[in-house]
Amino acid sequence: MTTFTGVLVLVLLTLMMFFAIRVGIFEQRVSANDMKQKLAFHAAESGLGHAKEFFRANSILVASPVEDLLPNGTDGWLADTAEKRWQKCSEVSGLDLANGGGSHPCFGESVPGERSETYFYSFNNSTEVPVDTDSVLPGAGEEVTVQALLCVLDFVESAEVPVQGCSTDPT
Repeated sequence: MTTFTGVLVLVLLTLMMFFAIRVGIFEQRVSANDMKQKLAFHAAESGLGHAKEFFRANSILVASPVEDLLPNGTDGWLADTAEKRWQKCSEVSGLDLANGGGSHPCFGESVPGERSETYFYSFNNSTEVPVDTDSVLPGAGEEVTVQALLCVLDFVESAEVPVQGCSTDPT
């Protein structure tokens, strides 16, 4: 009887050990996934923060349609010149803005009816905002790119709801 009890205790301890190992491996996977999620979140936050600072540093140019805005001849980014950095989503050929989807920045507007009334950032044939997060992000596996949309508010002071949506008329 004592031998049977001893063997039964050993079998139970062995089963408990196997279940404990399974739980430990599962916990390790969950912990690794949580770390990857936090790393991705902080990389995205870093990219957005850098893009915000880029636009803040150029705030006088960002939403201005004025040519030769600065003394050195720099134009506003909405001016219809070679320095224009905001392109109308409605002028991009091949995009079905009302029904389509994809990776183009114009599809970042969640209301399909407003997509044709927004602008997307484009400079030197790239839709990416020039942010450098390489010096901030640890490791070589993270890469951040930011794309931007601009909604010039259609503002009517006398209306009950003054903001009427977006407009592609920057004046």
